Amino acid sequence: MENGSVEIYGEVEGEVHNHGGALKIYGRVNGSVYKGAGMIVIHPTALIGGKIY
Repeated sequence: MENGSVEIYGEVEGEVHNHGGALKIYGRVNGSVYKGAGMIVIHPTALIGGKIY
């Protein structure tokens, strides 16, 4: 995803790459999260299966 706000409420199988804009995670990500230039918000109930870069 590029240059926009992304909100994840469900489940993602694999990695999430964000190159700009806000990334908000409320659900489950079974891979790593690669954050770009934007901000990242992880809800306390979210589950991240990998690392956050």
